[in-house]
Amino acid sequence: MLHSVCDISGLNRVTKRVLRNGAMAMAGMVQNVSVDVPSDKPLVFLSTLGTTEICVQRLREYLEKNGKEVITFHTVGSGGKAMEEMIQSEEVKAVVDLSLHEITDHLFGGDYDAGPGRGSASLQRSVPTVLVPGNIDFLVTGPLKTAKTRFPNRPFHIHNAAITTVRTDRKEMEILAQVIADLCNTAEGPWRLLIPMKGLSAFDSEQGPLYDPKGLKIFSEALRRNVNKTSCLHLIPYHINDIEFAQAVIQAYETLMKSL
Repeated sequence: MLHSVCDISGLNRVTKRVLRNGAMAMAGMVQNVSVDVPSDKPLVFLSTLGTTEICVQRLREYLEKNGKEVITFHTVGSGGKAMEEMIQSEEVKAVVDLSLHEITDHLFGGDYDAGPGRGSASLQRSVPTVLVPGNIDFLVTGPLKTAKTRFPNRPFHIHNAAITTVRTDRKEMEILAQVIADLCNTAEGPWRLLIPMKGLSAFDSEQGPLYDPKGLKIFSEALRRNVNKTSCLHLIPYHINDIEFAQAVIQAYETLMKSL
C-alpha cells in the first residue's frame, strides 16, 4: 500500500509521482520473483516473547555456533500460528518451544491467540521438541481500563497504553497443566518438558509484578499427575532467564538429538 498523500480527484504532480512509484514497485516485484535460498544447515525453530528473550538469546547463540539455522517466532498470535504452519511444510530438525503463552490466551480470552492447534505440530510430526511453558503466567489484553473490566481483581502490568498483562489465576494454571500434558501424551516423537521453578517470565520473578510461586507449584504438581511419561518432565530450580536454565534446555535438546 502506498499513501496517496493528497486526494485522488485528478492527476497532478503529486498523484503522478505516487502512482509511478506504485507501478515501479509492482514491476520490480514481478521481475524479481523470490526463490528459495538453499541452505545445508539443520533448521531449528525457537519461540519467545520479550519477557523470555534473555533465555532465547543464549539458546540461539549456542545453536548458531553449532552450525544450526535458527528461526525465531514471536508468540503474539500470528507468530505461533506461523510457526505451527511452517513445521508442517519445512524440514525442521528440532523445535524449542520456549513460549507457550498463546495457549493461555486461546483458552482464557487473551489477545495473543494462535488457535486451538498451538503446540501440536512438532509433536504430531515426530519432530524432537523441548517444551517450556514460558509466559503462561499472564494473559495479554488491551488498555488498562479494558483489562480491569475483562479480568477484574487480578495483578496486572501496564506494558504500554495499548497492552496490559494480567496474572493467570491458579485454577487457570491447573487447566493449562492438563492441556499441556494432553499435548505431550499424544506426541508421536521425542520430547522433553522443562519447568523453571523460580518463574516463567520476567514478570514472574521475585522482582516482577506478577510473581506467584504457589501458582507455579500448582501447575507443576498438576503436570506430574497428568503426564504419562514423567521421566520426560523436569523441574529445574532456576528462573527461565537464568543462564543455568538455558543450559538445562541445551542439555535436553542435545539428549533428544542423540537419541535419534
